[in-house]
Formats: sequence, C-alpha cells, structure tokens
Amino acid sequence: MALTPAQLATLKTAILAETDAAFVALRNSGATGAMAEFYNVTATPAFYVFRRSLSRHSILTETSDDATTFAWAAGAYITRSQGERDAFREMFNSTGAVDPSLPTIQAAFNDIFSGAGGVGNRAHIQAMGRRPVLRGERLYATGTGSKIAQGIAVFEGNIRNEDVIAALGS
Repeated sequence: MALTPAQLATLKTAILAETDAAFVALRNSGATGAMAEFYNVTATPAFYVFRRSLSRHSILTETSDDATTFAWAAGAYITRSQGERDAFREMFNSTGAVDPSLPTIQAAFNDIFSGAGGVGNRAHIQAMGRRPVLRGERLYATGTGSKIAQGIAVFEGNIRNEDVIAALGS
C-alpha cells in the first residue's frame, strides 16, 4: 500500500527525529533501504492493534501469545446453547474469517461465550484478535495499544525503500 502525502510527512518527521545510533548512521550515509528495514521490525515497547481478519481455524487450533487455547468442554463450547453454537459457526460462514475490530463482532463473541463457562474462550478470542505492530505501523496507529485495549492500525504493512526515498524528498 502506498503511503499518502500526509503519511510520508509523518515518516519524514520520524526519520529526522530518530536518535537510535545505528539508525542515525544509516540516515547520515543515505542507506534508505536499511532505514526502511529499521521500520519493519516489531515496535518496542509493544503496541497492539486489532487484526483485520481472524479465522475460525486460528481460534480453534492456535495458541495465543498469552498461551491461551480454545476450550471445548467444561461449559466453554460443547455445553453452550444450540443458538450460541449456531451463531459462532454462522459468524464465519461466508468467508471463514471475521474482523475482530468491529464492535458488533466483539459483542457477538461476548454474547456467545457469556457467563463463567465462557471466560477462557473470551480471553482466547481477544488474544487471537490482536497483534503487535511494526515500528513503521506504530507511526500511524491510534488508541491505547495495550493487550486489553488494542489500538487501530491506520497503515498496515512494511515501509518500503521507495517510501523512505519519497518521504525524504518531500
């Protein structure tokens, strides 16, 4: 995705303000490709945003960064009402994935896995619905960015060499 003129201005400001010694050396030598790569590693401190897409398969089979997994028994899924189980399947029916940033999707997960039996699955789905941003994405992310209160990624993806060149030329 190409950066907008406003995003290029933000990138230029960040490039010129960066004080990391290794980055300063890259900037001083004009190593635009290496500067782009600097922005394509996970941001520290961690800043979390909602994923734009979360598949049912990921929820059911993967372990989150909080070491949670989807629970089937003990009131977590199997003993949910038929309507709750149907709603969970229906959410993924057309594409196999949902956008966990949408308030309606968040509300649906909270309703489906309501009560004490659903606590673990609610926590797992929330953990699976977020991801840490890259340094470059962090320049444009909004919100709190914590594991509990995720932010929103306005720009997603890698900063390219062409972006750095365009930003510095603007």
